[in-house]
Amino acid sequence: MSADAVPGLVTEPDAESIEPLLRTAMGMVIMEFYSPDCPVCQTIAPIIAGMAKEMTGKVVFSRLNTDAYPDTSVRLGGPRDAYLHLLLRRSAGPGLGRLRIRSGD
Repeated sequence: MSADAVPGLVTEPDAESIEPLLRTAMGMVIMEFYSPDCPVCQTIAPIIAGMAKEMTGKVVFSRLNTDAYPDTSVRLGGPRDAYLHLLLRRSAGPGLGRLRIRSGD
């Protein structure tokens, strides 16, 4: 899958395209680390899709399947299970901030 963020849509990068997406996205990236079997993930998917439409051009929304790419999730600082993860890329520096919300919380 392409690393390009599509305005108004939630992108689903693979293990190879997630890093370029995070490097090139300006501003905030909301990343959901999900599992297709996670009921909470299924519940919030349409909410996130609606937010992506409302915030087009301001925030990049993306999701990574932790079942398919557990090592990528861990490499990005996450666990091997599903949770919502907010990544903030600051335009003035390379740092990424994180907010984690586990589906069991």
